[in-house]
Amino acid sequence: MENSIIDIPIESPEEQANRIRSLAVDWRVTCDGMQRTFDECVCTEDVQTLRSRYRTVRNAYEELETLWSDIKDISSEREYVEKYTEMKNLKFNTEALSDRLDAAEGTYKEQKETTERTRLSLEKTTLNSSILSESTVQIKTKRPDLELPKFNGDITFYASFMEQFESVIGSDEKLNLLKKFNFLIGCCEGDVKTLLGSLPIKAESYEIAKGILKLHYGNTEIQKTALRNKIRNFEATTKVFPIANVKSALENSLPT
Repeated sequence: MENSIIDIPIESPEEQANRIRSLAVDWRVTCDGMQRTFDECVCTEDVQTLRSRYRTVRNAYEELETLWSDIKDISSEREYVEKYTEMKNLKFNTEALSDRLDAAEGTYKEQKETTERTRLSLEKTTLNSSILSESTVQIKTKRPDLELPKFNGDITFYASFMEQFESVIGSDEKLNLLKKFNFLIGCCEGDVKTLLGSLPIKAESYEIAKGILKLHYGNTEIQKTALRNKIRNFEATTKVFPIANVKSALENSLPT
């Protein structure tokens, strides 16, 4: 069997010189880039920024190690020492940046956990305070000495109900809006109470509740029709009382 001979390409002096210059340029660019990144990290406390810059210098140092494996055998003694020392300094700075990032991430995690615990505690305190406040308002709301009117949805009594309610509750300046709302709900019965039951227990609901009642029961034309129907029903079922006088009195009470 014949021995095979592999031809190994030999660099010419010019090619070797060009390769050395190219490696030297790559070395200098990589080292200067790493040093700029270290300088940018001096005043940086943001964890995300530190993490990004650490990845940059770590990747650059890996490139530097590859360049060193090519350069060390073709460098002069002086260049060897200079580049070796520079690489070790950059490695030290890279490890220092890694330690700093670990510490910053630990502090960030601790601060985040503390903030989350504080937020949950505040939400719990706020919720408890809100429940306690609403319960206290309902418990401590004292009814006036006068008997409050009741309204069950009979449209013919809406006007008189609201007049009595306003005179006893609505005009009382000592009562805040939330208490007035609670009294209004307490005066309603049946479908009316159901109608207002979805409103939240807060001060703003008082005027909204009155507006809903007026919208559903405050139509004067419907009130007049309902009263006239009552008069006709009354005329048809009684023979004892002077109907003309009763009819006149009821019609005079109709809203104008």
